[in-house]
Amino acid sequence: QFLWQSYLELLPTLPPYCFEDSQVWRSTVPLINFHIVEYHYADRVMREFGMVQHIPAPPIHLEKLHDLPLRGKDNTDWSCMHVQFVQEWQSRLHRVWTQAACDTPHLRNSSECMVWYRKHTRR
Repeated sequence: QFLWQSYLELLPTLPPYCFEDSQVWRSTVPLINFHIVEYHYADRVMREFGMVQHIPAPPIHLEKLHDLPLRGKDNTDWSCMHVQFVQEWQSRLHRVWTQAACDTPHLRNSSECMVWYRKHTRR
């Protein structure tokens, strides 16, 4: 049995600053650190937020960024280089997922999401 919301009992012990902009936890946005860009796919773990899991959109492939040579790029302005990702991040509050609350602790094997999952994962 998998416990989707394993941190619920710890939340009341956290200081208030941990919850500032907590709605961003449910955003599908790029996380940017200089030359590194990776997506935070909140839509793939909706159960962690107590919501019904839907079939997620295909991931965004960033192979070109992963193969980016860094030699001679010491003075690169990464905010210009990654302007599209910076703009996505800046609109993060418009990219927050909201779903119906999940009424059961288990995903049914017959659910649309589980049927999709079994078709698209390796075994």
